[in-house]
Amino acid sequence: MKDKAPLAVTPLSPKPKEPSWKLNLDHILYLMRWQLKEKLSPEAKAKINRFLDLFYRAIPQQLPLINQPAQPWPHNDGAPLVSVVIPCFNYGRFLGDALESVARQTLQDLEVIVVNDGSTDPYTCNLLENLQQPKVQVIHQANTGPEGARNKGISKARGKYICCLDADDILEPTYLEKCVSMLESNPGIGFAYSWLHLFGDEQGTWETQDFDIDKILQYNHVLASAVFKKEDWLDVGGYRPEMRGGYEDWEFWIRLGAKGLRGKTIPELLFGHRRHGKTLTHKADAIAEELRERIKKLNPNIFIQHRLRHKIRRAYHDIQPDRPFINLNHPNQYLPAAKEKGLLVLVPWLELGGADMVLRQILQTLANRWNIHVMTTVRSKNPLEAQIKSVTPCIYHLPNFLDERNWKPFVFNFLKTRSIHALLLDGSEIGYKYLPEIKKNRPALPIVNILHNDSQLGHFRNAIAYEPYIDRFVGVNQHIKESLLKNSIREEKIQVIFNGVDTEGLYNPERFDRNESRHRWGISREAFLVLFVGRLSEEKRPHIFVKIAENLLSENAVQFMMVGDGILRKQTEALLQGSPISSRLTWLPFVSPEEMGSIYAAADVLVLVSVVEGLPMVMLEALSMKIPVFATKAGEIERVIQPGINGYLAPVNRPMELLPALRQLIRERGNRFEELRTNARRSVVEGGYSLERVSKQYEALFENLASFKQLTIERH
Repeated sequence: MKDKAPLAVTPLSPKPKEPSWKLNLDHILYLMRWQLKEKLSPEAKAKINRFLDLFYRAIPQQLPLINQPAQPWPHNDGAPLVSVVIPCFNYGRFLGDALESVARQTLQDLEVIVVNDGSTDPYTCNLLENLQQPKVQVIHQANTGPEGARNKGISKARGKYICCLDADDILEPTYLEKCVSMLESNPGIGFAYSWLHLFGDEQGTWETQDFDIDKILQYNHVLASAVFKKEDWLDVGGYRPEMRGGYEDWEFWIRLGAKGLRGKTIPELLFGHRRHGKTLTHKADAIAEELRERIKKLNPNIFIQHRLRHKIRRAYHDIQPDRPFINLNHPNQYLPAAKEKGLLVLVPWLELGGADMVLRQILQTLANRWNIHVMTTVRSKNPLEAQIKSVTPCIYHLPNFLDERNWKPFVFNFLKTRSIHALLLDGSEIGYKYLPEIKKNRPALPIVNILHNDSQLGHFRNAIAYEPYIDRFVGVNQHIKESLLKNSIREEKIQVIFNGVDTEGLYNPERFDRNESRHRWGISREAFLVLFVGRLSEEKRPHIFVKIAENLLSENAVQFMMVGDGILRKQTEALLQGSPISSRLTWLPFVSPEEMGSIYAAADVLVLVSVVEGLPMVMLEALSMKIPVFATKAGEIERVIQPGINGYLAPVNRPMELLPALRQLIRERGNRFEELRTNARRSVVEGGYSLERVSKQYEALFENLASFKQLTIERH
């Protein structure tokens, strides 16, 4: 490896001074180890060391942050940023899927090196002899095993970064872009990887962990296809031929760790590992103990010297380049746009609330003509992600792969390098803060802000504060428009688009058998099921629903169901544990949109007791499924619910006034109940709340805005 000129490294701030209690703790640990050294057995000392290590590492560590100039990748002679190395031994039948997954990567500044590791299968040999694809080269060699094939491919690689991909595995479209973005924006991280999902003969997931120099000696927690620098591969001597038989990647990560490199995982399922009969993984597991002993013999120092591992951990630091995405700032580094126009969406998360369902509908509508890119700005499990992935694979959870200080540079680099013709802002606090600079750099970019309510507890206040940078406000009800007008927003900047539901598909009662649905969710045929659907939050008031349910316990054959999760989960659990309704209540924290139709089919009434609402999606879904709604007069609920026709209403501050009408309906049912059910569906179908109508309005909104601005995206 060629010598490099030393970098000018300047700390942003001095290393944080250790608090006195921590210095004392270090001293105590030191004394304990050495004073007891001669008095304890080796086994006892090992146990104490392990305990003290776990205790010490449980204390949150703030890594020092160092500022350094970015290192531009020269791209000499067209050298790519990433080299993907694919060893292949008789896996020709799977290789096409692996290559296709690389061809679909959002980051396309890459080359692919397929190493034919002495294949004997005629199909594989013929395929590799004739393989001709852009950016792909094939190297033929005698069989040396995965470690030798990887070394051969990496030795020929021209990229700064290496990703070793087995021929029977696949990468999700954003895998390389996210791993490289993590490494480029924080060179203090040595290798990056993601969680794994199994496919083929077996289904499942493996949640990898951030690299830990002690844990890695006990078990491997790093993905085999982690992205690392070629120079680090050279520095440690590559994959060792002594590890033929398996675990060569595990041994490689140990040596990288021993050199002071640390790895970090992206908590997303971005890698697919195929299960198909007996694979190399199964063969390695069969001789696991032998392979573990090999690893120990090859790396004795790191296993024996606890003080060395402690020193390595203490030397970890983060690095902030002055231009974190300088090597990712050219449009031609990315997958060309498949459609004429691009939409960037900024949201806090992808949860299962009504607002998130509206977003899904909008994106499904626009996906026919727009390339959709979604960014989230709040750490979350994002349960709606699977639904959004059916619309676009380009989902970027910024907290998962970037430090917050690099979110803004990433967003602006994204706008520079992709064909973005409009920006949709839906509740992201960070997104609002970026608007002034976005408008300064892209004054012709249309920015649309969706508002689901006008609560000052929500993002309505941000919408007002950042009004000069927003081209169109979309309110989901008339009340929001009136509130915007009261805050001096010009009427021509406001558009009302009511929420809509799939009345003929997901929420068509004719698609469901009521008895089958009740059996599925454990509801007896004779029971009257009272349903609550919503996020467990203060504005939804789940505790009020519990109180209403407790007042209905005296009625015969009444059961209750709650669907939803949220920040009040622990409080709600505690409330239910001490409540007499617990034996009659079913609680489902997560139900997919496809399953919600079955929930509604099993229910008799929906109860909404929110203090703040827009035009709730769950209300429209329930009505479409012939479920009467008992609700407080929040938001635009009064626009849809007609007391005695398709439900009942109560003042927001007196939700218990819903009880008399609920009791009467439970006791009487019969023809009156059937009238309510019939009217419920009619109010949605005939009231103009269909998904088709909503879709056409959003499609026209974005098309007209883009045309009006006459956008041309300059690609540098």
